[in-house]
Amino acid sequence: MSSWSVRAFGTMVAIVIIMLVIMTFAPQVKSGILAPVLSPNVSLRQSNSSSQKILLIEPKTKENGISFNLTSKETGTLLIGYLGVSLPKAIGNPSICPSSRGDTCFEYGDFARLKISEESDDCSRLEWTSHFANRLEDCFNLLPGHHWYGGGETLLQEWPIEKEPRVETPTVAGDYLDRQGGPYGGLVENYWLISTGVSLQVLEPTPLYISWRSRDGHKDKVCFVALDEAPYLRSENLTLSYRVCIGQNIKDAHQRTLDKQRLPKPTDLPDEKMMVEPFWSTWAQYKTNVSQEIVLDYARRVATEGFNRSSHIEIDDHWETCYGEAVFDPTKFPNPKSTTKSTVFEIYMGISKYYHVNKFHFYNGLIL
Repeated sequence: MSSWSVRAFGTMVAIVIIMLVIMTFAPQVKSGILAPVLSPNVSLRQSNSSSQKILLIEPKTKENGISFNLTSKETGTLLIGYLGVSLPKAIGNPSICPSSRGDTCFEYGDFARLKISEESDDCSRLEWTSHFANRLEDCFNLLPGHHWYGGGETLLQEWPIEKEPRVETPTVAGDYLDRQGGPYGGLVENYWLISTGVSLQVLEPTPLYISWRSRDGHKDKVCFVALDEAPYLRSENLTLSYRVCIGQNIKDAHQRTLDKQRLPKPTDLPDEKMMVEPFWSTWAQYKTNVSQEIVLDYARRVATEGFNRSSHIEIDDHWETCYGEAVFDPTKFPNPKSTTKSTVFEIYMGISKYYHVNKFHFYNGLIL
């Protein structure tokens, strides 16, 4: 073999080795809509040619947090936020985690870590963890024309929710008729939909507090806070974890999020009468003052007034011995079976979703 051939062969071998090194250690581009990609300036950016959705996540060196910018080339800005709002400045700027196993990851020494995991082409999970912080906070801008929906049942229900400011409050069920019970009723869901076609779902075990348009510097923001204090149990590591999904519109985003829940679909239709015919609730007239005699008299009055074609009579509240017991109060309802047999209407009861704190079942649940 000539010297020229040897040099050419050696050059080819060197090129192959260099290409293997580049393929091994270069950042890998992910195909998911929300999957960010590492670029040389330590910002994270991803685009998908079919949907034209772009997520830019970039450390802010002057403020030591991380900016979040989700945009669409067709419709513009979808969601803008700032991650790590409550991080102390003393911990300095973030760095890329040394081993993220395919995820995008920032860490602030041993104080806190943010990991962004691609769950699918349309959903990603963002998760803060810290062994030292007692507060982790991410805030998102309430932009003109962008409307937020969700969060739970409140006494004064505003839709969209940004119409009425909300001070920082734990997202736990309560009694909104009691001033000390918080703003929520018996139904709370840590799930929000945005009119731009984005959903945000806060996941367990986040001890979640939330506020919007509530304080200086946050008047045009909605803020999600993991706070290591009551009413939540304290934990060794504080977590703020949530899933962001995007769709072509708000309905599509909602359906994509539900697909992630893997909830069983209904196997049958509800009673059609409940949908098309009126029903009568004892709460409207009697509130908590119900009894077997009152319910039967109520049913007779409904029939006498010509409303025989009705769905059912609902015994709303205080038919139990105590909330959550699911047992008729024997003083108010000495013979419950005769109640159903003495009227042409079906009888339904309002069921509590929780136990009274002074009852056995509540303490038994804590022990278990």
